[in-house]
Amino acid sequence: MSPRPYLLFSKWAEQYGDVFYLKMGQADWMVLSSPEAIHDILVKHGTTFSHRPYQEIPAEILTKGCQGVLNANYGSGWRSRRKILSLSTSKAAVRGYMGFLTHEGRELCKVLYKESQENGPSGFSIRNIALWHSLNVTLSVTYGTRIQSHLDPRVQQHSNSTEEAFNFGIPEAYPADLLSFLWPFFGHKRREAQRFFEKEFKIQHTNFTHYLENRGKVDAGIPTTICKHLADAIKAQEFTTLQAYILLGETMVAGLHTTSLSLTWIVHILATRLDVQERVHAEMDRVIGKSRLPTITDVDDMPYFRCVLQECLRFRGPSQFLLPRTNIEDIEHQGVLIKKGTWIISNIHAIHGVGSRQESAEEFRPERWETNPKTLSEEAMGKQGERESWTFGGGRRVCAGLHLAEADLYLATLHILWAFHLRAGDGETIDLDEVEDGLINPPPHRRIQYIPRSPDIHDLLMMDDSSSPAENL
Repeated sequence: MSPRPYLLFSKWAEQYGDVFYLKMGQADWMVLSSPEAIHDILVKHGTTFSHRPYQEIPAEILTKGCQGVLNANYGSGWRSRRKILSLSTSKAAVRGYMGFLTHEGRELCKVLYKESQENGPSGFSIRNIALWHSLNVTLSVTYGTRIQSHLDPRVQQHSNSTEEAFNFGIPEAYPADLLSFLWPFFGHKRREAQRFFEKEFKIQHTNFTHYLENRGKVDAGIPTTICKHLADAIKAQEFTTLQAYILLGETMVAGLHTTSLSLTWIVHILATRLDVQERVHAEMDRVIGKSRLPTITDVDDMPYFRCVLQECLRFRGPSQFLLPRTNIEDIEHQGVLIKKGTWIISNIHAIHGVGSRQESAEEFRPERWETNPKTLSEEAMGKQGERESWTFGGGRRVCAGLHLAEADLYLATLHILWAFHLRAGDGETIDLDEVEDGLINPPPHRRIQYIPRSPDIHDLLMMDDSSSPAENL
């Protein structure tokens, strides 16, 4: 398999159609490559295709028998654990987070302003700064904490742990899932995974204990943290401590890189499209002006901005594949028998590209959304047969953090574009076809200039009196 299998799969989709089948070792794979195909399989037949294929390391070692959400099969246990996440990331809960989400967006801009003054026209990479921003949002909702500086080494430690967890789920990292006779040769990988689990268990024990010791203060500031709901569930004997730690770990894995890489891609894309920035800036100047800072309510009056965000996530998302699904029973699709246990691979690269209903889908065109400038959540949760963007997944396993990710990306991008012109750094080339390999696909580090749009930007940011109730670690 190539380092970027989604490219090969997209090529095959052009040759063999939007649904084709592969034999991967002892496993059958069904590859979905169009909005119609993903809607038909994951939504219309959601009851059948809402499970996960068995992968030994994620299932048995990292989640001790699928006691989390990411790798668990659909059922009562999955629903009870998913409910905990939903209580903290629902639309209603996220409305209560707008204060600290706004604060994090402004803190992000303060760092970008400072770095822009230090680096000048050379520019700098946003990837680690975006990572810090997303980490603070995830930490705040999960534990009621945050990390004050993007230079804190714990930011990179969180990133490394998340990437390591992702890598355990890549089939080529543990081919014994596809070829069972290889099992005796991968004991070292199982031991490595066990060491990772023990390390993460200690981290979650420390974090959860810290929450319990400071619960009164945390709950007063952010009353709907995931820790709060887990503590209540443990007290009611609905959850074990082990299940709580596993769910906390999965929350960090699911929430960190997905939003940080989306934000990184947004900045990279817009740095290459000065014409799009010009239209957004004109809309911002009409709605917000330059004498105050943006707020989330401004998004309602900015349809073109919503189109830009929608197109950014369609054009380049954090991953080119959704996590695989499987079917719990034999089922026929278009005259083909799909055997129980088939891996269902959703190739987002093809669904948003060669399989898309959109004209010139390979091009970045925000105007394609102007006839219906929906929000990200409206696109993901609206009429499924009309969806064009599937970045947040679909069916019963649609992203639990959808509303949180939407609010975070809106506020972060809103503040960045209100404050700055984005340009490639001197001597830098931004090629949007360049990506790093893996289960998640960030762009390479590229230097970008953040040029203040007004001499008042600094003073307005420094006079900002927003705050976060999250504890600075």
